[in-house]
Amino acid sequence: MSRRTRTLLPTTAKLLAPRVVQNHHQEIVKGQERQAKYHNRGAKDLPRLKKEDKVRIQDHGQVLKKSPSVKVTVKAEVGIRSYEVETQDGRVLRRNRSHLRKTTCTEDEVDETPQTEIHTDEDRESNQTAERQSKRAVDCQREQKVEIRTLSGQLVNRPAYLKDYVSFVF
Repeated sequence: MSRRTRTLLPTTAKLLAPRVVQNHHQEIVKGQERQAKYHNRGAKDLPRLKKEDKVRIQDHGQVLKKSPSVKVTVKAEVGIRSYEVETQDGRVLRRNRSHLRKTTCTEDEVDETPQTEIHTDEDRESNQTAERQSKRAVDCQREQKVEIRTLSGQLVNRPAYLKDYVSFVF
């Protein structure tokens, strides 16, 4: 840290003598505290989740593909901001609180899609379109129930001209 650059310019012997840098660690800690102060100025603690709460996560492997979020159930709080969640297929994952979004929908709303038997190709196509429409209807119902709030707690209202479009909250 106290090395001089190599130069052809004449320098005094005093500048060439090495010196020990004082209070270097304190300066680093002071800078970290300053950075934390400005970061925490806009940060807000998320509310804690309870056991058996229904939440949604985005699977790590699917983040870049913009896939829909996966519905999971909170099993336990492991750490300060860490939770164990169980997916519908039985996997147990550990996720940070910032990656979990609480939902208001229940199991019954998600499983409302009708199960029909398929006999012919024409029936299959008509049934598939009917299932898609029913899934969209369930998504629209779920979308209407979700309240989006800002960090300060204000309710965000969607513009009226976007009412015909489907949007994903997560």
